[in-house]
Amino acid sequence: MEPSFESFNTTTSETHLFNNISNYPSITMSLPLDNTQPPFNQVSSLPPLDIEGTNLIQYGEAISHLQSYPTLAEGMNFPNFKIAIHYCIEFGRFNGFSVRKKRVEKNNDDSIRSRCIDCEYSGRIRDNNKIMIRNKGSKKTKCSWHINLFQPLNVNYVKITKFVNTHNHELLPDNTLFAPQFCGLSEDIKSDIEHYVKCGVMDLPTIRSLLKPKFPNQFMLSQDLLNYIQKIKREFGNSGSDGATLLNELFIMQKNGPSFIVIPQVDPFISRLNGIFWMTSD
Repeated sequence: MEPSFESFNTTTSETHLFNNISNYPSITMSLPLDNTQPPFNQVSSLPPLDIEGTNLIQYGEAISHLQSYPTLAEGMNFPNFKIAIHYCIEFGRFNGFSVRKKRVEKNNDDSIRSRCIDCEYSGRIRDNNKIMIRNKGSKKTKCSWHINLFQPLNVNYVKITKFVNTHNHELLPDNTLFAPQFCGLSEDIKSDIEHYVKCGVMDLPTIRSLLKPKFPNQFMLSQDLLNYIQKIKREFGNSGSDGATLLNELFIMQKNGPSFIVIPQVDPFISRLNGIFWMTSD
């Protein structure tokens, strides 16, 4: 018998959404942006839209979160559907609910003609008469909140044609923390995770402990961190550490030879592979 043991030591290494608002008389609001947006000289503004009598909101290419409470109203115009939908999402974020893209109509050239945006609580519970059904509730309350967006033919702006701003459910102030539409990782956090993975730090507990002091006010879901860690590992062609690769190879050898013994040593608190003991019959 030739017993072998290998130990692994882990080392840690760290290292205008609005460009402007057109000076139309009907626009009186001011919406400053997050400080995480790119520098002003890196955001190219859209060319002015020469449409007389309209209140067009001008955006740059980078669409960031708004910092101030946005306003929506019937007759409000946007340069395109992407910006209009983003503005609706931000309106929901400030008011404690999520919006969803419900109905869409397209022109013959496959361009969008109209789009309906409604509340996440819109709709009704399906009447399922089956005997075997899951004992599961639904958050649907038939909420009537919705916005209709429309882009006329031969016109380069999107208009709000209908806005019903009423809810029949409670609005949740902490919706920005837990709603899938809003929770996510900032670009700074993603950049740091990429740096850690490049340096060989790939386990969630270590990466979280490195990020927490640097971003104390940032709410980070473990699933978001894990998903992005795996994404970066795939991009760099690193499906696992050397220890994980060795363990997989040993398990294959154990499967082919019943007398082959493999005992991994795993930390029960952080699920980290600390060592591997294996023994052959030779």
